[in-house]
Amino acid sequence: MKKLFTLVAFALSTLSMMAEDYSCPLLVVVEGASQPKATQTVSVTQQKDGKYSLSLKNFKMGSIPVGNIEVNDVDAMTCGTTICLSTQKTIQITAGDDASVKWTGPALGNVPILLKGELNGSTFNAILSISMVDPESPMNVRVELGDVENIGQIPNSNFEAFHEEKSGLTKKEDQADHWHSFINSETTALTSSAKMKHNWKSNDVRPGSTGTSSLEVKSRTVLGQSANGTVTTGRIKAGSITAEDPANCSYLDLSNTEKDKKGDPYYTILTCKPDAIEFWTKFFVGKREESNKDNIYATISAAITDGTYYQDPQDNDNYTNVVATAKNDKIESLDNTWQKLTVPFNYKETDKTAKAILVTISTCSVPGGGSLSDKDGEQDAIKIDDMRLVYNANATSIKFKGEELTEEEGVYYTTFNGEVKNSDLEVETDSKSAYVTKSIFNTEDGVIAIINIVSNDLKTANRYVILIEGATTTGINKPQTDTTQSGVKAVYNLSGQQVSGMSKAGVYIVERNDGTTVKVLKK
Repeated sequence: MKKLFTLVAFALSTLSMMAEDYSCPLLVVVEGASQPKATQTVSVTQQKDGKYSLSLKNFKMGSIPVGNIEVNDVDAMTCGTTICLSTQKTIQITAGDDASVKWTGPALGNVPILLKGELNGSTFNAILSISMVDPESPMNVRVELGDVENIGQIPNSNFEAFHEEKSGLTKKEDQADHWHSFINSETTALTSSAKMKHNWKSNDVRPGSTGTSSLEVKSRTVLGQSANGTVTTGRIKAGSITAEDPANCSYLDLSNTEKDKKGDPYYTILTCKPDAIEFWTKFFVGKREESNKDNIYATISAAITDGTYYQDPQDNDNYTNVVATAKNDKIESLDNTWQKLTVPFNYKETDKTAKAILVTISTCSVPGGGSLSDKDGEQDAIKIDDMRLVYNANATSIKFKGEELTEEEGVYYTTFNGEVKNSDLEVETDSKSAYVTKSIFNTEDGVIAIINIVSNDLKTANRYVILIEGATTTGINKPQTDTTQSGVKAVYNLSGQQVSGMSKAGVYIVERNDGTTVKVLKK
């Protein structure tokens, strides 16, 4: 009997260890307007199947008591030392614990939600996007829990934080946090001289900046050869004395446990899918000889991967772990003035999941093709300021049964005598990764459709209203709601039933807006 009690006690203690309460700063944004800041306790529990459950008890939206928000079966994946959480589903908000309070959540019925979060040791940060689809008072609500600035972004992309990085006893530089250069590169016995200062903290900032610093990267000379100034979110590998050898590269690998002097890893986690990378730059072309007179461009490249080893430039054609790439190898000087550049991402047809991003910036697009001088005013030099990943969420086309609709005073109108389904509405957006929620309702005048488009980082939401006069839909009081990724018309299970996204493991048939279909395995 004593042994039995011991086993039960152990089992209970094990279960309790799987749940953790986090006291998070809370910011609620309703229709773009921020509510007073507060604090919210979030209970995070790991389920037996490896997924997670999140509980927000007695949640309030400003002064409005909403209720208890429970989100179960949240997908989880390990990215380095961080557990990244995500889900899209429909939930029901229940009444809070105080029975004397008139909680508004239970009256909302089915509520479409999107969630992205990060769990790392003692910290929990998450964004919860809630679409209130009541046709009389629709609203988009964003709930920010903890510090969400870096969800969907590169840390320190405004280049305001620096630390001292050293190599040996004498070599040191002010290195931007979360960015890395040659001073902490991997070298061989022949390339150890590459460990020199290439980065500077600059007080020259782009026009309109609210910050006080930018990052400056300069070229140097090594053994009489030009060494392009390079900075990366990964780690630089100087593996050859031949400049164009792909053994000279930047790389990321989430399995790499090494850290820089500040304690940051040599990789950047990214589970969102941006549409573009945007940044400000000021580029100076240094002294040129006849042999390199045409090498007058700087370069930026970015690759979103599944987190396994990837290097830029590639050393072979066998990399299948790339989700998307962006590149501009024609960055001009423009008389050394600040310019704002936007580089779109090109997404691959792949089943790989985004987990990390590698961004690399160099003073010359040709390896070893830049200035041969170490003198100020003769070196190639590029300054970078206020970089951000761009997430779009705008409708570019709304069609009903193949017919393009036009907007009149904020509403799209059409007529139809018959039954309407969500799949009758086709929505195209300016994003390949935004979430599109379609909800339809019966009214006295016909069917009202509410389309919410939420950016992939969940930080932007736009709403579109369609009135279909004379039409009907199934369910008098219940809205018919689907949430899919942009470019997807409908999702079906293997029984042919339309479902709201791919929230559970299984095989799905995805019908795209272009008429094509694809079978998807959700693990």
